[in-house]
Amino acid sequence: MTGTVFPDLLVLHVDEPGDEAASVTLTSDQAAVTVFCHPCTLSVGQRVRNRLIALDVRLLQSPYGFDWPQDEREKLGRDRLTRTGHYAYSGTGRVIDAGRGLVLVHGFLVDFGKVPEIDHVEFDILRLDCEGNASDEECRGIIGR
Repeated sequence: MTGTVFPDLLVLHVDEPGDEAASVTLTSDQAAVTVFCHPCTLSVGQRVRNRLIALDVRLLQSPYGFDWPQDEREKLGRDRLTRTGHYAYSGTGRVIDAGRGLVLVHGFLVDFGKVPEIDHVEFDILRLDCEGNASDEECRGIIGR
């Protein structure tokens, strides 16, 4: 198993915080997401650790059956991330570390708390959160498979 570095995310937009909470748009090298941030001290141009938190998970399962043909599994296991509400997303991502609940989707490392020991998961979440503090380093990474 070789290590992969997941670079920090760039803050593109921060709505005015209300009671220290804010709506924040973050970008990876592949996509952008809008997340809930509390407490939020972020500003545009800062970098944050590439670890988002999935809250209110409604679906977390394999997108395919284990006995399905390989071409069908590859098709259904492709990265997919669709915004379904202000902080809500559905999609499919690659399990990076099942024990720590980490899934990679479009360059975002999402912490689900716990995921099945499989290659890919299909998910539906009502709220995606980020930590509200900027990264101290320009491009700190997380090592995974």
